[in-house]
Amino acid sequence: MEEILFDALMEENMEVVCQEMIRPQLFFTGGSKSYDVNLNKYALDKENFLVAIDVWMNNILEFDENSKMFNRFLKKAHLDNEDLLDYNVPDYFEDYGILVDVMHIGYTYNDRDCCRLDRDIHYTVFKYDGEYYTVFRVHHGADARVGFGDLACFKIREIDYFFISMEISAYIQETDEDIEWYEVEDVATYDKEKEVWIHNETGYEIILYTNADGF
Repeated sequence: MEEILFDALMEENMEVVCQEMIRPQLFFTGGSKSYDVNLNKYALDKENFLVAIDVWMNNILEFDENSKMFNRFLKKAHLDNEDLLDYNVPDYFEDYGILVDVMHIGYTYNDRDCCRLDRDIHYTVFKYDGEYYTVFRVHHGADARVGFGDLACFKIREIDYFFISMEISAYIQETDEDIEWYEVEDVATYDKEKEVWIHNETGYEIILYTNADGF
């Protein structure tokens, strides 16, 4: 874990944390893409059906003393040149007598029909001391198997929202009809001026929303 990221995690500075985790580091090459962190924007990009990962992190994750403890261990692993991935972090913690219950391991790249984060993450969710935590790294846009940033650990505010906040829902209020986000382009036209999708047959607005904007 790089020093700037570690300090930001200890200081609970989510903006800098996002900058360090999402923006490709200077040594990273390949198919990386720039990313302008802005925690004050809406998470949902309606036109492109994407959820801003920085806003998602800011609204869904938080810091506590346990997450700081976990990040100190991740920093130690970095200094000791330990080759840690999110899914073997719990084993590393166990070496120091910290037992956690692994609840879920995922890679959002493999679930694009549901997960619409605009950067993919490889993550592990675990439970410790009655609370849920996640350790993950952000993919920077090259080959799906490589090109990840630094690991970091966070407390999850609400475990149910952790998963559904990565998704986008769509519906027509007037007809009480739910639509899959990936079907919207087939039945509607995007009005760039109003920034809304209009259903071709009825003229009704298709409402898109994500819990990444808060709950």
